[in-house]
This record gives sequence, structure tokens and C-alpha cells, in this order.
Amino acid sequence: RASALNRYSEVSGYGLTSAIADWTIRLGGLNHITEMGQVTFGTEFLSALAKQVPKRTRKAMQEIYGFSRQEIDTILNTKTTINGVEYLDPRNMPADIRTRFVGMLREETNYAVPESFAKTRTLLTQGTKANTVRGEIMRGSTQFTTFPVSVALTQLNRAWNMGWKGGIPYTAGTVFGTTAMGYLALNAKAAIEGQGALDPTKP
Repeated sequence: RASALNRYSEVSGYGLTSAIADWTIRLGGLNHITEMGQVTFGTEFLSALAKQVPKRTRKAMQEIYGFSRQEIDTILNTKTTINGVEYLDPRNMPADIRTRFVGMLREETNYAVPESFAKTRTLLTQGTKANTVRGEIMRGSTQFTTFPVSVALTQLNRAWNMGWKGGIPYTAGTVFGTTAMGYLALNAKAAIEGQGALDPTKP
């Protein structure tokens, strides 16, 4: 629930408004959707690593997350089986490796199930305090941008880490995919309102 509330933390504030925002999220099911997405990705991620680790994944673990080859081998030797399915089990990793591995898992989860984080809120509010004139102006003007900015920062960061060769196709695919999904969402809304399909060639 806390991860879902992060999206509205700069809007809802505290007290009554915070309680209203909390119940709105509860009734809308956003917190459950977010948590289910995070748990599902984490489970699939641990299962995929237990089955096979492609060369590019090993390279990313070394270059981005700082694991050595020996540490990667140690990680891959922590397999456990649950209901006939193999998973990596962080509990079987040495403490120092486990901490970094869980951090990597958390980072990858943020790519798969985006959520607002402290860096974005700090960037948008410029370090201003709540209940001050400047602080409230900053929060009011950016209250609906925290989540999209978080998505943009995480995706741009990943593209940057890929370099020119991988970053350009990745960015193009992300832009195309999000644009297509936005178009489908607008068409779904138009269909519900009885307006028919939208013409993408007309603004």
C-alpha cells in the first residue's frame, strides 16, 4: 500500500486529506494492483535467473550492479525448489551479497512496476518544505507529474546505461510502446462514450 501511496504523497498531505486519499486508493484497488505486480515480477525474476542467465544479464550484473563473476556464481548456487519450480533464494546468499542482490531486485522491480520515489519528489519540489508559500506552489504545480517523471527518469537511466548501441533502440521502443498504449486507452474511452474510433492523423 505504501508504494501506491507514494504516487499521491505530494498531493494528499496529512490528516483528513491523507485519509481521503488513502481510502480512495483502497477502494480503487490501486494498492493491490501495484503490490501484485511487484510480487509477480519478483517471483518471475527469481525463477528466470534460476533457469538460465544470458550473457547480457551477467554483463549487466557486473557493470551496473558491481557483482564479480565469483559473486554471480555464488548467487546462482542458491537455488531452491517450491512446488516443482526452481527459484533463487536470497536467504541462502552471504549477507553482503544478499543485500546488494535484493537492491538489484528492487531496482529491476521499479522498472517493471513503476512507482514514485524520493529522487523524483526532491527534483520536483526543489527541496522546499511543505506548508510554506514556495513549497505549496511547487507541490501544486507538479502534483500530477510525480509518477510520469519517475517513469521517464528510470527509463532514461536504463537507456543511458546501455550506451548508444542499445540505448537508442530501447528508447525508440519505449516511446512507440507508450504512444500506442496511450492511443488504445483514448480509443477505449471514446468507445465507452459512444464517439467511435479516433483518427490518429488528426490532432
